[in-house]
Amino acid sequence: DWELHLIQKELIRVFGINLPKLARILPNVKYMFTGQTSSLYLDHETNQPDLNFRGICFAIQCFMRIVSSKSRPVMIFIDDLQWADNISLDLIHSVLSDVKKSSTVLFVGAYRSNEVQ
Repeated sequence: DWELHLIQKELIRVFGINLPKLARILPNVKYMFTGQTSSLYLDHETNQPDLNFRGICFAIQCFMRIVSSKSRPVMIFIDDLQWADNISLDLIHSVLSDVKKSSTVLFVGAYRSNEVQ
């Protein structure tokens, strides 16, 4: 698929040797590169340090900028938000408030009101 190929090229351009870090955060990214030479980046992560909160936010923001557009909107659904901690909510806020590009993201969150404290 032509669009998938463009996304793959852009992911490699933006993340380069740091593509394994993105795959650690979003494991299904590996499936975008199945059977390709660039998948070697994803299979062999060499002693890369853990990402901090800002690094994770930035990586997900970059990913969303690449994969979402008016022609390819992305929907994020998160269930059980009543169990989310402050860091998780901060991550969601960071990703959703990133407006550097005109990405198109629909966020749907669900929670059980009877379990909210």
